[in-house]
Amino acid sequence: MALSDALDHAGFPAQRITTTATVTSSNLTEEGWTVTSILLDVVARVPAARFGDFIDAAMSAKVSCSICRLLNTNVSLNARMEK
Repeated sequence: MALSDALDHAGFPAQRITTTATVTSSNLTEEGWTVTSILLDVVARVPAARFGDFIDAAMSAKVSCSICRLLNTNVSLNARMEK
């Protein structure tokens, strides 16, 4: 939702956004299992946007993501556009 909103605000409404999150966890703390990293794979169809516009919006959404801040973990992003 954050990426869709960022694209809309930039004037590039998306036709489709598909995101897959791969979560890595480990039992490194005394409290138990902890999410140690998240990899977001994003594929989007954004006809009006150039790739640079799309990446700017994706990075902005990643940085402002409330779930990422809540989990306080390393988040990586792979993003590509469909034609």
